[in-house]
Amino acid sequence: MKKLLGVLLPVVAALLSANAHAAPCGKTRADVRAEIVALEAAGWNPADNDMNYPDSIRDAQHRIAAKQSQPQVPAAGASCGAY
Repeated sequence: MKKLLGVLLPVVAALLSANAHAAPCGKTRADVRAEIVALEAAGWNPADNDMNYPDSIRDAQHRIAAKQSQPQVPAAGASCGAY
């Protein structure tokens, strides 16, 4: 019985830990990096010694959201699917 338990316990522990690592964790490193790049493009500078930190990053987030909510107008000469 002890041998069986000694063999099964590590196997079960390995399966459980493998399953925990396989679960999606939300954002990837690339997702976070893309958000930082977008915030910097919207005027936020993480290197600033900014006394208004929460407000400055929120302002950049609002600028990004406003830009994304604007309707996208096709460029001149671009096809909109009509032939």
